[in-house]
Amino acid sequence: MEWLKKNIIGVLIVAVLLILLAFATGLLVKNWPLITFDNEFKITDVFSIIFSIALALLIPYFIKYFIEKGSKVNEMILGEVERYRDHLELTHSRFFSIYQSEKITDENKSELNIYCEMLDSKFEILSTVLKERCKEGADKYVEELKTNQIEFWRALTSIEINSLEVKAIHPTTFMKEIKCHQNITDTIMKINLFVTSY
Repeated sequence: MEWLKKNIIGVLIVAVLLILLAFATGLLVKNWPLITFDNEFKITDVFSIIFSIALALLIPYFIKYFIEKGSKVNEMILGEVERYRDHLELTHSRFFSIYQSEKITDENKSELNIYCEMLDSKFEILSTVLKERCKEGADKYVEELKTNQIEFWRALTSIEINSLEVKAIHPTTFMKEIKCHQNITDTIMKINLFVTSY
């Protein structure tokens, strides 16, 4: 009895549903049969039934196929974004290590130039797949990334680093690289959001 008092709303809902079910069963029995069949079949009826069954089976298959295909393409693009970002982080961490060592050698300067060239090739691949998948929608992101990458490249290959007189990275050059790195990272985040919502 105590349980009924605590769950009175649930009991009332079940009771109403049972009454409605009993009422519907009574109507169904009174008006039996609700559906009648004509024993004559036309050839168009047979084709219509076959066509309806074929559509019912094929439409979910095609929808699933196109969703999976779009999903795989997006995964490929996000993979390219990931590879680009990984190389960017590698370049940034190498630059940071050189800065912390408080000296820069000719080998370090060459190394930074090579990292920048490799980042350029990653950018070319990324921009190609983005434009191929997202058409004109990707243009503004590609341009933003290109502009930020050029600034990053200038920060790492400028005379403040590559000049023969430079023996250590100056803090202003370091701050410039940090800002450029952050700008590229922000653009990569925008590209990720754009691709996942495309």
